[in-house]
Amino acid sequence: NLEEAEYVQALKNFKNALSLDIDNEEAQKAVNEAESALRAFEKQNEAKSFENKYKNHISDGVLALKRNEFEDAIDAFNKALEMKPTDKTALEGLKRVEEQRIEFEAAEAERLKREARAAKLKQEEFQKAFDAVVAQGDALVEGEKFAPAVVKYDQALKMQDDAGVREKLEEARKGLQRLKDLAEQKSKDAADALAANRPREREQLAEIIE
Repeated sequence: NLEEAEYVQALKNFKNALSLDIDNEEAQKAVNEAESALRAFEKQNEAKSFENKYKNHISDGVLALKRNEFEDAIDAFNKALEMKPTDKTALEGLKRVEEQRIEFEAAEAERLKREARAAKLKQEEFQKAFDAVVAQGDALVEGEKFAPAVVKYDQALKMQDDAGVREKLEEARKGLQRLKDLAEQKSKDAADALAANRPREREQLAEIIE
């Protein structure tokens, strides 16, 4: 069997021969056979090209389906169906797309639910930790331990802003200031008492010496 290029060259040669002798039946027959063979080659190439294009659409659909790219998969399988309207492979591909889409969406919904539950649990745990720190601050205030209470309320506010905790922090700072003022007043009173007692002590000392 001659290759397509060889048929093209042979046809050219037969036509040249026929042009020299238009009544040459053998040359005319050879021309007709070569032309028929070339048409067969063209049809064969068209069929191969058609089949390759169809297979590419199917491959694109399968690959898109593996990636859960459902719209791309549908588009590829539909293109294959346009070429072969009753093709079982393309029809099965479209069916599989719908099945897998349902499975994927169900799995995605479940994943989102799990994430939501995890996020809620995390928030609950965080809230418990926050409330525990605030409770520690409250207990310290009850015991008039305002300095460590201020530290606890500051710690809570670093975790999250809260108007109630800010008020508690302000009250704790006021309590701490009251204790400082009281301590300073006591110190001042003690100093004043000591100063007032010194003249009397000197008098007593003088009396003893005499």
